[in-house]
Amino acid sequence: MRRPSIRKRLIVWTTLLTTLILVIGGWALYSSVKQSLYEHFDRLLDEGATVVMIEVEVKNSKVYHEWQDALEANSLRRTNTLIQVWDQKSDATERSPALGNYDLQRRYGALNERVFYDLKLPNGERGRAVGVLIYPNLEHPEVDVDFVVEDHPQIFVWAQSSSEIRGILQKSKRRFILGVSTVILLLWIVIWI
Repeated sequence: MRRPSIRKRLIVWTTLLTTLILVIGGWALYSSVKQSLYEHFDRLLDEGATVVMIEVEVKNSKVYHEWQDALEANSLRRTNTLIQVWDQKSDATERSPALGNYDLQRRYGALNERVFYDLKLPNGERGRAVGVLIYPNLEHPEVDVDFVVEDHPQIFVWAQSSSEIRGILQKSKRRFILGVSTVILLLWIVIWI
């Protein structure tokens, strides 16, 4: 029985080793890019939430959601912004108009600790959210002297679609597969010649 030619063995082993090296390197690069994109997205999500959560405040000895007024004044933000706030004492909830009757997932950590997580949005898309346990902002303590903010913890959740990030990652996967296939094909041709 004849052994395979040197050319065929060279093609097989070179293809296997090159594929292994490229797959491991590509996976490491893809994981790094994915982590970097999600860290950046989470930072932007946190910044947006931080700006809005200070608008959960105390007025006339009641928790008032001033961010609702800002959304009503801007039609684009009203249809795109996904916010939900739960009052832990009364279990009442305030939602942005874009949510309708849809409830976001309620996840949070210790006081002021940001918890980032993936979730399904009302339109069926996948998204990312940040949940924070906060106390309402007491702007005028001299007016609302009887209001104790610690008695009214609020769970604030801000969510956004992550479709753009997933699109970038899908394109990266396709380009990587095309690149690996091209390199392997060129290797076969060079070795065969």
